[in-house]
Amino acid sequence: MLFNRARFLYSAIGLLTAVLAADSAFAGGSSAPAETDTVGVYVTASRTFFLTNDNVAGNATIRVKFGPTGSVPTMGDFNGTGDDTIGVYRASTGEFFLKNSNVEGTHNLRFRFGAAAGGYVPVIGDWNGAAGDSIGLYDPVGGKFLLRNTNSGGNADITISFGPKNAATTPIPLRGNWAGGDSIDGIGIYEPATGTFRLKNDPTTSGPADVSFNFGPPNLIPVVGNWNDDDTDTVGVYNPATQTFFLRNTNAAGAADLTFRFGGTGALPVSGNYDGQ
Repeated sequence: MLFNRARFLYSAIGLLTAVLAADSAFAGGSSAPAETDTVGVYVTASRTFFLTNDNVAGNATIRVKFGPTGSVPTMGDFNGTGDDTIGVYRASTGEFFLKNSNVEGTHNLRFRFGAAAGGYVPVIGDWNGAAGDSIGLYDPVGGKFLLRNTNSGGNADITISFGPKNAATTPIPLRGNWAGGDSIDGIGIYEPATGTFRLKNDPTTSGPADVSFNFGPPNLIPVVGNWNDDDTDTVGVYNPATQTFFLRNTNAAGAADLTFRFGGTGALPVSGNYDGQ
């Protein structure tokens, strides 16, 4: 099955609406090592996040329902406290709904950025080294990133070309601190048809990728995080058919360093540091 944007991930229309499996299908744990990112999933049908504080199989640490129907997940440290919290983007209206805690309740921020139903894909990162993460969009038609340094509506602070235009299989945008050593996130894309990651360290200038490699079989869903507390973000992939994460501790081709099941039917992967440790 070809998992492209039109099928399941960050699509303006035709979001995956498979029914949520039983709660016991969700895995996770607790007591994550300091500064380590861990995974989670968002189930579009129930609008529910299932988050874990450890990258192993087990029970979900956090379960929270959030966001309007037809949204996709956008995790980030929106208030600069060091904790990654939940958020969603509704493509049909071009709206972000962001929350500063991982508990149920109304959003802390709601605003529009970019055109409604414009086919954009959300991406969250620290684009300027300031405390906290802010929003962005990826235009797959034009192969452009539109990044904003504040969580509010307005014009993009950074617009750069990166990635193919009008690709047959839409690339999925990525963000991560690929080089380490500072807090600024770089950008990247994942090409589902070939399982190729293309990563760029500077989010403010166009140009070729700094690193390109294949990881995992094609047509999976990418995920990014600091899996081993080494000050560098690295890649992973999620297989929705088996609800399995494959995480890698270096941005290079090779075998997964961590493999475990977490998720359920209709789940999209997320990642973050949910406990600030």
